[in-house]
Amino acid sequence: MQSASAGDSVRSQSLQPIEQVIFRPIIIIITIIIIINDSMTSVLNTNASLQYSHDLFESLIVKKRIK
Repeated sequence: MQSASAGDSVRSQSLQPIEQVIFRPIIIIITIIIIINDSMTSVLNTNASLQYSHDLFESLIVKKRIK
């Protein structure tokens, strides 16, 4: 009985590093993709800079009319 349980523990221990080798890079890649996607969403969100752009162009138009 002890040899069977020892064999089971050896099998489970030998599978653990293989799972870590396979799943750890996948989790890291998915995390990087989520971070990049979140960053690009905030960069491409035009509503965040719309007011600034409107004020900038309005001030340029007003300066042109004054000249």
